[in-house]
Amino acid sequence: MASAVEVRDLWWRYSRDTDWVLRGVNLTVREGETVCIVGPTGAGKTTLLSCIQSLLPHSFPLGEMKGSVVVDGADTKSTRAAQLAGRVGMVFEDAESQFVFPSVEDDLAFGLENLNLDREEASERLRVIQEEFGIGELMGRTAAQLSGGQKQRVSIAGLVAVQPKVLLLDEPTSELDPIGKSEVMDLVRKIKTRLGITLVIVEQDLEDVIGLAERFLLLDSGKILLEGEPKDFFGNPEFLLEHGVYPPEVSLVFGPLVKEGLVPTVPLDVSEAKRLVRSR
Repeated sequence: MASAVEVRDLWWRYSRDTDWVLRGVNLTVREGETVCIVGPTGAGKTTLLSCIQSLLPHSFPLGEMKGSVVVDGADTKSTRAAQLAGRVGMVFEDAESQFVFPSVEDDLAFGLENLNLDREEASERLRVIQEEFGIGELMGRTAAQLSGGQKQRVSIAGLVAVQPKVLLLDEPTSELDPIGKSEVMDLVRKIKTRLGITLVIVEQDLEDVIGLAERFLLLDSGKILLEGEPKDFFGNPEFLLEHGVYPPEVSLVFGPLVKEGLVPTVPLDVSEAKRLVRSR
């Protein structure tokens, strides 16, 4: 399967007299894959996403970048974020900061206008995302009239309307209440299953993404320290805790049992844990 994102020996710092935020990061994300990046505050997660989107280095000329990032065949060193808008989109932690216009409908239309679509195609894309993502009732509202979860849903839907190859989500549920979190994660799952867009997610609440991502990466102090499929990644919960990541509860219980050879694998949820115990 072809690669959607290729990061090769990536180093980044925000000025030449500061420490490196990213230190030799290598990452390949395949087309249609969902990858979740975890790590403590200050690990470099948002910086890595900003490099993939091409916000860096172009929005921070005083910074220094070494290595390369290629997204859908485009080298980000020579391709600005605006030029990549049709290939990669990014959802930030603060949904409200992503609104350009007060009204939902105008904000969604703005992203499509930047693609120079004719009016008929733009209208059709708006119609489809309203139906697909259940946001039709929000079209006449302003950002101030939306809940946090609704704002994120609109932000994500607007990016999906552009039909990017890659969607980056930087802790999209961290500022939301449980209902908002559920709404947003349901939408992300729908994007994955129905559209097959490549997803790179930074998320601290791992319970939300445990059944969504095919691969997890631990980033700390600018380096990838651990990478693997969910069962392998969460098989050493003590290591994750040492690096500021709180793994799912079931992995904390079963991780030591795997090490002792008492069970063959770490379950990813309570239902799987029950089946594993009953089979012993």
